[in-house]
Amino acid sequence: MISLKARTSPTPLKHFELDQVQLRDDIHTNAFKKEWSYLTSYEVDRLLAGFRETKGLQLKADKYPGWENTEIRGHTLGHYLTAVSQAYSQTKDQDLLARIEYLVAELAECQQDSGYLSA
Repeated sequence: MISLKARTSPTPLKHFELDQVQLRDDIHTNAFKKEWSYLTSYEVDRLLAGFRETKGLQLKADKYPGWENTEIRGHTLGHYLTAVSQAYSQTKDQDLLARIEYLVAELAECQQDSGYLSA
């Protein structure tokens, strides 16, 4: 029989922000370098293409193939913006910040008068 009584932790859990934790061993450092390389390999104008198209703006680049050429286009940009924001939170890298600011400004330009934003 399983007991459903609440268990108390001997040490209360503490919340840490992303910029408060640094993993410095070789495995994590190598993984983060690969993630960094992957994130910076994206052409943000290609991720924004569906949004510009929906708003009727001239495209600055062709859309990526795959999901970005289907009815769920724009989906990738949401994940990308999260990943770049998390990486910036840890590193405070100005190139990542410039990507974030550019994406947000472009999305604002693509927003409909009603506030609707869609790729």
